[in-house]
Amino acid sequence: MDDFDAQYEADFVNITEKEKKRKRSKKTDLENKSIEEKKEEKRRKKESIKNEKKKRAVILLFVFRLRILIAYIC
Repeated sequence: MDDFDAQYEADFVNITEKEKKRKRSKKTDLENKSIEEKKEEKRRKKESIKNEKKKRAVILLFVFRLRILIAYIC
């Protein structure tokens, strides 16, 4: 009976260790997902800032050329 009890306790310890590992892996998976989401959000923000800068540059170039054209005509 002692061998059976010892084996039962060892199996129980193994099961609880496996559950702890699963919980840890789930937690790290969730953390990794949130990190990936944050990275994606930062990337989107950077792209939107770049696009906004490009739009401003095009508008300024257009205004500058328009001023030159108006000065040439007058």
